[in-house]
Amino acid sequence: MICKNSETPILYISQILLALLFIACNQENKPFDKNGWQAKTDFSYTNRNAMVQDLMAKHLYKGMPYKNLMDLLGVPKALTDLPPDVIAYELMTEYKWNIDPVASRTLYIKLNADSTVSDFYIKEWNTKE
Repeated sequence: MICKNSETPILYISQILLALLFIACNQENKPFDKNGWQAKTDFSYTNRNAMVQDLMAKHLYKGMPYKNLMDLLGVPKALTDLPPDVIAYELMTEYKWNIDPVASRTLYIKLNADSTVSDFYIKEWNTKE
């Protein structure tokens, strides 16, 4: 009984440290870099998810001309279910053991009639929830 009680605080502290480490690892942010944004391995973009916060905070802006947007980010992902005034960039798609995705994160950019940026936002999709 005494041994069990003395192990409890150590177990509790180790669980907290493990949780904090997990949170810290999942919150990796990188500064936006055009070449890094385009980097792709196999079927996924390796840096986009980590760069998107810096991109949205320092590089994208409402009123940005379409040409500047294309120069900055390149050709958007072709999605057939988007309205004609919205473009999308894949940030992350997670797969498990088969070809069906279980999670994704996408940057959407809405354009005005004059082809300038009117808004931008991220949408996440997850089957694990």
